[in-house]
Amino acid sequence: CFFFSSRRRHTRCREVSWARRCVQETGIVMEYVEPSITTKELLRSINDYTDPLVQEFAKQLASAIAKMHNIDVVHGDMTTSNFLIKAQENLADHFGLEEIKFVDKIRKTGFLLYAIDFGLSFVSKTPEDKAVDMYVLK
Repeated sequence: CFFFSSRRRHTRCREVSWARRCVQETGIVMEYVEPSITTKELLRSINDYTDPLVQEFAKQLASAIAKMHNIDVVHGDMTTSNFLIKAQENLADHFGLEEIKFVDKIRKTGFLLYAIDFGLSFVSKTPEDKAVDMYVLK
């Protein structure tokens, strides 16, 4: 998972030698994200792009991509299968929503978005590399 700290100002990883410093300042966090679904599964289950949940997801996805591209990180395999959605569990537990369908749960509690599988990622400043990242997402 790629994590952007909201507490610190993001620095740009201009060269590989600065990568360690960027990791220390912005952070890469790995965690087991469950229960979760891929965004591909979410879009299949809703099947209505005018749904407010899909629109909120699109806003959060655009924000996550912008954060990655602003620090010159190109994902390299940005597909709907490489973003996970997880319900905000603390709210789900509070409302006793453990037994309802996952999509209904995230409608009530909100969700967290995780970018996964950075195996093909790289650092690039070129708009072309970032545009290919976006094109693959379609």
